[in-house]
Amino acid sequence: MNQVVLRQEDVRKLLGSGDSDAALLYLHIKSGANSDAVSLGFSPERLRHAKAALQQLGLLSAPPMPAPAAPQPPVYTETDVLQHLQKPDGDFQKLRGEVQRRYGRVLSTEELKCLITMTDYLALPTEVVGMLLSYCIERSRRCGAQRMPALRTVEREAFRWADEKIDTIERAAAYMQQQLLRYSRMAAIARMLQINGRKLTPGEEKYIFSWLDMGFGEPEIRLAYQRTLESLGQFKWGYINTILKNWDAAGLHTLDQIQQEDVRPQSAQEKRNSQFQHHGQNISPLGQQAIQKMLEEES
Repeated sequence: MNQVVLRQEDVRKLLGSGDSDAALLYLHIKSGANSDAVSLGFSPERLRHAKAALQQLGLLSAPPMPAPAAPQPPVYTETDVLQHLQKPDGDFQKLRGEVQRRYGRVLSTEELKCLITMTDYLALPTEVVGMLLSYCIERSRRCGAQRMPALRTVEREAFRWADEKIDTIERAAAYMQQQLLRYSRMAAIARMLQINGRKLTPGEEKYIFSWLDMGFGEPEIRLAYQRTLESLGQFKWGYINTILKNWDAAGLHTLDQIQQEDVRPQSAQEKRNSQFQHHGQNISPLGQQAIQKMLEEES
């Protein structure tokens, strides 16, 4: 039978309060029993008072306050669309014209509502929205997409820009340059991994971006790819990821460092027979760790 251990300080607090309901509730909680109103024989009101007494005594944590709900964008109507199209400054009309030119068609009412969300609710200048559209189109192209991005996709990216305060032409230009370079490098690595004719999945993109963030370039990733094929006879995302994580943990980030440090010395006989080596032979120590970790994850 499990024992209920009460701290002397807590007992003094309960006795000093003179609240028998609070004491009974506290004993129920300490014993691990269900402290609802039914199991205690309390009415809901009586249970609330007992909990409040324990909270005042510091013997029961108050329930966490719910996180404030994120503000929701307004639901725009066709009347709102007409009002924006009739604004005297003409900025919205110019933006609509530019977007329609890029898409090669007339925008639907729902698509115009997306533009209103970006310019009205998110308060992004129309020039910034134009740059955002160019960014999303170019990003899609570099990721191998065959279609123009939907305006709902552009709208989701607009929320990210608003959160990150990318709300001026200068900030937008700097962000675009940085991010599009990353997507170009990702596309080059995808081609090196023999992934052609399709768009990478979000999980695959996450792998490649994590490798880039570790500081690896295409030469180092190519070496990890080659070692994956040599060890497994096929490509495995998890295996190449483990190789690169092991190199990162060992402080090996350049091709020279890796080739010097992550090798297993060959004997003279091994060198003579290297052309006849079979699958899985001569695996480096970090490669062996990668295999072991992958096997553990798959088991």
